[in-house]
Amino acid sequence: DTALADYNTALPALRRADDRMWVWRTLLNRGVLYGHRFQLGNALADLREATRLADELGLGTSAAFTRQNLGWVNMLAGDLPQALRDLDEAEQRLRGLKAQLGAVLRDRTELLLSMCLAAEARAAAEAATVELRRERRLFVVPEVRLLHSRAALLDGDPATALAQARAAV
Repeated sequence: DTALADYNTALPALRRADDRMWVWRTLLNRGVLYGHRFQLGNALADLREATRLADELGLGTSAAFTRQNLGWVNMLAGDLPQALRDLDEAEQRLRGLKAQLGAVLRDRTELLLSMCLAAEARAAAEAATVELRRERRLFVVPEVRLLHSRAALLDGDPATALAQARAAV
């Protein structure tokens, strides 16, 4: 609540000062906060504007991660085709910049699993695990392994599901 109040206070002043970089940062942070609060209309509005600003400012990696966050909120909002487009765009940009891919692949895994696309979710989970290990972001790997386990179970492969769940532990 305090962070939201601070963002709401800061944003008009930043707009008046035409400080577009800080407007982007504030919109991004507030959009993610709204997403966690499931205030999805507000989250989408902030993240759409943040995405546009990031592109206009030429923020490269930050623009790609802003798009990834937009994909996450579109997934929460149930617009799965748009979420997939957003994650595809984020991944393309990150690959082009040779930036970290693990988080966007993790989000893709969750999205594909929510769509009951088990084989695709398994492939995304495998790719996410490889990337997260390469990036040394090992704290996220167990979560991805659990997603992989769920996808394997959905795909009728209980042996792999059990192996992935055990690896997560």
